[in-house]
Amino acid sequence: MKNGKIKPEVALNLLEAQAATGFMIDPVKDELLTVDEAVRKGLVGPELHDKLLSAERAVTGYKDPYTGKVISLFQAMKKDLVPEDYALRVLEAQNATGGFIDPEYYFRLPTDVAMQRGYINKETLDRISEPTEDVLGYIDPTTDEKQSYAQLLKRCRVDKESNLRLLSLADRNLLFKGLRKQITVLQLLRSQIITQKTYEELTEGLISVEEVSRDVKKYLEGTSCIAGVYVESSKDRLSIYQAMKKNMIRPGTAFELLEAQAATGYVIDPIKNLKLNVSEAVKMSVVGPEFKDKLLSAERAVTGYKDPYSGKIISLFQAMKKGLILKDHGIRLLEAQIATGGIIDPQESHRLPVEAAYERGLFDEEMNEILTDPSDDTKGFFDPNTEENLTYLQLMERCMTDPETGLSLLLLKEKKRERKTSSKSSVRKRRVVIVDPETGKEMSVYEAYQKGLIDHQTYMELAEQECEWEEITITSSDGVVKSMIIDRRSGRQYDIDDALQED
Repeated sequence: MKNGKIKPEVALNLLEAQAATGFMIDPVKDELLTVDEAVRKGLVGPELHDKLLSAERAVTGYKDPYTGKVISLFQAMKKDLVPEDYALRVLEAQNATGGFIDPEYYFRLPTDVAMQRGYINKETLDRISEPTEDVLGYIDPTTDEKQSYAQLLKRCRVDKESNLRLLSLADRNLLFKGLRKQITVLQLLRSQIITQKTYEELTEGLISVEEVSRDVKKYLEGTSCIAGVYVESSKDRLSIYQAMKKNMIRPGTAFELLEAQAATGYVIDPIKNLKLNVSEAVKMSVVGPEFKDKLLSAERAVTGYKDPYSGKIISLFQAMKKGLILKDHGIRLLEAQIATGGIIDPQESHRLPVEAAYERGLFDEEMNEILTDPSDDTKGFFDPNTEENLTYLQLMERCMTDPETGLSLLLLKEKKRERKTSSKSSVRKRRVVIVDPETGKEMSVYEAYQKGLIDHQTYMELAEQECEWEEITITSSDGVVKSMIIDRRSGRQYDIDDALQED
């Protein structure tokens, strides 16, 4: 705190947790001290003395002003002698470090004994065992995430000499971009995405974040999902939604493909090569508003589902096991995740190797067998060319890779139900270009956002300004000729003659 490495309020919470779980700790000398001893020896400053003495009463007990008896932290909370949010934070820390403390004898108790003595009850135990947002009382100083004390302990490293748990303060330059939030190098190590050797080389500056990001891109971003379609006859690239609007693929097929996009990370604009969350995609007309609610639901496979019983954020597989989503639906989305890089851990915001997914309960042997040997019942996707039911992986194998963007595009061998002939007159594009002030290199709006040259709001505003219009002449089956302008991004069509008549 004094070196400016963690904020004062974050430090205070961690020091209060020490005092409330037994002792102040000097990790250098491996000493356990009372609050008075810690202040006297200069381990903590005198400005924190009163607050830490108050926290220490979670060990020594509170005096009941009505009876004069010594009571526990939980009992003091119930009598409104301490604020509930403070008490829950401290009780959770005690529970995470070995059990609730008996203030009469100064030792920890098994949970059932603590309940018998009135030092905790089932309702409060449930709240702190599976803490919801309002009970997450600590902050990870590296990522600024709200965490429970138990979660913070898992992020610590155990000192080999003292066996003490030390919270690693990762350099903020050693953060990686996950699907929805930043990830520390320690999270990658813990998730078995990088090795101990890579971790050490990274922290010693022998390799860069950029180099490691390239090596583990599969887990940070995933590989390309089916991003759009490629029309073989016209050589046009279309978004899934555009292809549906042009009657080239059925609405049900389009929805399944869009749902798979949302559940594997992002909705894709294959024309501009943009990765968008569902709300952004609707705002930018990459998908229509009629799909918004269902795609937001699918997006929870990335951001997590809220368990209605515990309030905890759980994964797609866990939600399926608890019956929060239908099994066939869950299998379809899970298979799409695995086909595009791995199962997503919504808490960590990245994909996992299979072994790590097993360990965290985000996958099991039964589900692996179902997905390894799929039956017709579990083939949840549809090939619009052959009208076969396929797995997502099988459908991806039939895709082509766009040489410009590297995205996977589903090849459409013919224009389904399109009853018109057309001759193109011109295609007009408007692109916004950002220049890197350091290198002078031109880049797209998305590339500039990825490099941190512009913020998210600016990225959204500039991306909306980009467009690609195609002027075509259409001859219908009855010989009527029309001049049309088509927005190639959204698929919207405008009749030039009608527009001129309105003017």
